[in-house]
Amino acid sequence: MKEPYPVVGYVRLSQEDRQKKDTSIENQTKMIQDFCEKKGFDLIKIYNEGYVSGSDWKRKEFNEMLNLVPEKVFKAIIVKDDTRFARDQELFMTKLNDLIAYKIKLFSVYDDDYTLNKLIAGVKAAVGEDPVSKGNRSQREMMVRKAKDGQFFGLPPTGFKIKKEIVIVNGKEKFVNNWVIDDEKAKVVKKIYKMFVNEQLKVEEISALLKVPKDTVYKILTNKKYIGIFEYKQREKLRGEVVNITENSYKLNYPNIINKELFDKAQTLKAERSKIPPGYRRFKKELLDKYGN
Repeated sequence: MKEPYPVVGYVRLSQEDRQKKDTSIENQTKMIQDFCEKKGFDLIKIYNEGYVSGSDWKRKEFNEMLNLVPEKVFKAIIVKDDTRFARDQELFMTKLNDLIAYKIKLFSVYDDDYTLNKLIAGVKAAVGEDPVSKGNRSQREMMVRKAKDGQFFGLPPTGFKIKKEIVIVNGKEKFVNNWVIDDEKAKVVKKIYKMFVNEQLKVEEISALLKVPKDTVYKILTNKKYIGIFEYKQREKLRGEVVNITENSYKLNYPNIINKELFDKAQTLKAERSKIPPGYRRFKKELLDKYGN
């Protein structure tokens, strides 16, 4: 028997939506119901906000729904499209980060997809891994604005956790997600650096001893956010070809888990270990082919 997948829906109208029949509350509700039936989701409730701006941080139904996220009463939120959830991009990304932290999904009926897939594409564009579309460019611009204020636009790496705080901006209350050190996970991060630098262990050995995936160990050993620095490369393309790469670096206003001296030693050691004598791989392959493992 298939395990139940409880979800909730969220519907909202803005003032400009009054003349749009396809955006009516009834239409949004029907779309969500049909979507859940098609996906086999168990729709337990639809939160109806009525006529409220998508930029409003204090929406009653919206916050009532999100207050249940830590309790994991539902596994996903279904909306007609992402703008129903939030029109303000900073609000959208802040609340989406909260959902991701509790492994709650956000589905858009129009996109027929899990919203994080679009988020990943946007972040890749922001750090220069993918061509930048008009929509993704705004995400990159927000990332830069956040970075200039000493904040990172996204989820924190292992060793940190998110602490929600209220700040006053232009006389209005806003929620911000600050990073604080997660003591237990930070101990693992520090141990990985000490094992790599002081005990001269390889990434594979650390992975086996701590039961941490090898890729995770490698990422921890190369992530400058542990010393309070956010870096990304912005690639400019012309007709599909990279014509310029700009490296950007910003100081984050978060506590450091690793000191710079230890981080630099890890980078030096990693670079030294990566130096392989010419022809070594070919020679090793010939030996394995000749004598086996």
